[in-house]
Amino acid sequence: MSLSLDRERRMLADLHAIDWSAIDPDALRRMLREYAGPALADQVEAADIETGKLIRELGVRMGWKMSESRSLVTVVACIAGVTRCLAGHRCQHAARADRPLTAVLAARVIACDLCLRRFDGAIAASDRRAMNGEDWVCDFCLAEADRFRPTVVHLGPCRVFGDMCSRCIGADSGGAA
Repeated sequence: MSLSLDRERRMLADLHAIDWSAIDPDALRRMLREYAGPALADQVEAADIETGKLIRELGVRMGWKMSESRSLVTVVACIAGVTRCLAGHRCQHAARADRPLTAVLAARVIACDLCLRRFDGAIAASDRRAMNGEDWVCDFCLAEADRFRPTVVHLGPCRVFGDMCSRCIGADSGGAA
């Protein structure tokens, strides 16, 4: 099931309406532990740690400028993007988030490392759209733009890959891009 761009934009607007500053990360961890049980909560936490390590290693190999800070706008956009991926193409492990996951926002794909190859066709199709100049929508905020920067964000157990527009880059850096 794929969401329309208009529906995705409405979902993103709804996520922006939430008062995220009132959400306590420790309370979320306790809720996860109570809801999923200690074993799954421990697996999710281990996947989160492993994902952070994998992104840092990738950043060193690629020579990326790494930043641990993220704006609330970026976090909300990543949550919305992962939700779009869950509604698009996903492996059976994605819903549990008990292992490192990769989300490719443009392709609407989320999968663990073992299953990611199953979605090569969807990822290649989104790459072709970008190379052919057919994709002018920011993968994070869904706004139309003419300039993008490839971006990887660590969000819990997930590596979120997408093209970020200059408006999102400015929000993430605390100023104009």
